[in-house]
Amino acid sequence: MKAIVLLACALALAPLASAQMYKYVDKNGKTVYTDQPPPDSDPQSMRVPSSAVGSSPAPGKSYVQQDKELQKAREKAKEGDKKAEETANRARADLETWLGGVAVRVA
Repeated sequence: MKAIVLLACALALAPLASAQMYKYVDKNGKTVYTDQPPPDSDPQSMRVPSSAVGSSPAPGKSYVQQDKELQKAREKAKEGDKKAEETANRARADLETWLGGVAVRVA
């Protein structure tokens, strides 16, 4: 019974979520987005999909593109780790030379 009432309320409020949007440039040159038509300018009516209403972000890149970028970032991080290890080894060797042959251990 609660589910039916909840569904009825959701269906009753759904048309309110898809409000008419207007876009115009004001006299200061700023672009304005509003749900009311401007008083003395030529507005452009915008169609806003109901999925865009609320806090859900607009879809950007596909999952394949996101995966490729993630893989590139991982490879770049591995390269950075490798360079850091090489730099650390050179620093240990330089320190060992400076200390006169005493081996340097890192805990």
